[in-house]
Amino acid sequence: MTTARYRLPLATVALLAVGAGCGIPTTGPVEAGVPAEGIVSPAATGQPGSLYVYLVLNHRIRPALRTSLAGVTPQAAINLLLAGPSWEEARSGVTTALPPNIGPAKVSVQGVSIRIDLAGAAPLTGLALNQLVCTASTAGNRDTAAGLPPPVSVSTPTQRVQNQFCPDPTGN
Repeated sequence: MTTARYRLPLATVALLAVGAGCGIPTTGPVEAGVPAEGIVSPAATGQPGSLYVYLVLNHRIRPALRTSLAGVTPQAAINLLLAGPSWEEARSGVTTALPPNIGPAKVSVQGVSIRIDLAGAAPLTGLALNQLVCTASTAGNRDTAAGLPPPVSVSTPTQRVQNQFCPDPTGN
């Protein structure tokens, strides 16, 4: 009877000793360099048939990685953007500032710039323009010399904006 009474405490002590020696030092914070910045290219993610579209979360644009069966061109990226957020994204609060029926879009690369012509006449807000510019620019960035972002122009039957660049989506 005496042995049974001491087995449980001995087992507990043994487990605590093993858990305490798990090999994780108590060093506190360790400097590891500066935080990552920018958007990783889809090819670097191991998904070369993918590109980014910019959607809206909390009134700010955010990149979303999409698989493109139509290539990795600015036209393919804008077509995916016009399709809007996925069901899962919408369920988590991701939206778009693009008005319904703003498309279809015709996207052309002219030298080092990109032009987006939209068929719909609804006015585009600044947030909607940023979605279009960042989506086209990021997809078009693959083809420019030195990887510099190309300027983007957007036209609708009622609006024209020229030579826009993607603002820093992080707000910095």
